[in-house]
Order: sequence, then structure tokens, then C-alpha cells
Amino acid sequence: MHQKRNQKLGKELRAARAKAGLSMTELAKRLKVVPSTVYFYETGKLEPGAHRLFDLARALDLRLDYLAGRVGRRAA
Repeated sequence: MHQKRNQKLGKELRAARAKAGLSMTELAKRLKVVPSTVYFYETGKLEPGAHRLFDLARALDLRLDYLAGRVGRRAA
């Protein structure tokens, strides 16, 4: 169950990163992590914790609820 949720989240993160025009390296710098961490999030091999979800939402101009799969895409 977690793997499917992680893969769905990963696809959303990858799409949002692409829409924002960011490379994995650029997003990693914004998050203060190494690029492989972003890769693992996007492939569903690593689940971001609550604090990291907040950082991702802010970096990608997304609503935190959206990353949780509950509401529309863009931040208000």
C-alpha cells in the first residue's frame, strides 16, 4: 500500500518539478538535500517525512493538501 502511494506521490513531484522548470539538482539545493534524495522521492523508493513534504510544497508552489492527495494543485 505504501509503495503505490509513494509511486503516486513521486509522479506528482516529478511533474511539479518539471512544470516549475527545475532540475533534480536545483530542487535538491532548495531542499538542502543531495540530488539522489529527490530521485528516491520521485521513484517512490523513499517516502518524505512531514517536514520534508512541507519543504517540497513550498519549493514547488504546491498546497500541502495536494501532496497528501486531498485537494487542487497550486498554493493559495
